[in-house]
Amino acid sequence: ILHKNLMMNNSTLAPSASHSAEKRLSFPIFLLILYMVFTYCSLIYSFLPFLGVIRVVLLAGIALLVSYMMSASNYTNPKAYQNPIVLAWIGFLGSMVMSLLVSYDRGLTLQILEGSFKHFLVFMVAIKIIDTERRLDLFIGVFAGSSILMASNTILNYFVFGSTYDSSFRGMGVEAGIFADPNDLALLFNTSVPLLLYFLFERKRKLISLAGLLLVLTAVMLTYSRGGFVGLCAVGAGFFLL
Repeated sequence: ILHKNLMMNNSTLAPSASHSAEKRLSFPIFLLILYMVFTYCSLIYSFLPFLGVIRVVLLAGIALLVSYMMSASNYTNPKAYQNPIVLAWIGFLGSMVMSLLVSYDRGLTLQILEGSFKHFLVFMVAIKIIDTERRLDLFIGVFAGSSILMASNTILNYFVFGSTYDSSFRGMGVEAGIFADPNDLALLFNTSVPLLLYFLFERKRKLISLAGLLLVLTAVMLTYSRGGFVGLCAVGAGFFLL
């Protein structure tokens, strides 16, 4: 969907915007990358725990919003908010608000809604600043790279350490932090599978993409997540069919 929007916008780029779009990395995109890495590669906090203490993800998100507001005119992506994912996000948040009326734990529901709204704000900025195909490749490459690092650590935990933060057999290979649950970790890996397949089929350095894909597929199995395996089958079928 992002790719389709980019193709529609190419003919509308103004000369000044076209010049700036030649740069793959801008300051807001750099902050977006930090936000993604520190969110999805929780392995970092094992080596640099102080980053969690200072809440680096929150700081990166705030800096991203501020820097985008100061440089919004540099990004020409007028049809970004016509993306169906925007409507899906609004519907998702709206349903969560309505669920407060029937929730057994309204405090927890409100807490999850607040976290989701923060991600929504970051998404609304990301969909505007990713206005070229080169930036799109960089964006999904960083996410896929984070997943590969987490997968490598999962395999290392399983075969070298046997167990990390969860002593149960089902938790072997699981990383701490937001992905300390096997299902959450498998979900991260499954999300990256179609992106790695995209790089494998459409871009250069196919051996790197293939190696990353094999690591991620192996890590899904080592989480022992039943939902993760079913999700992997659905992702694979959906990619090849759609």
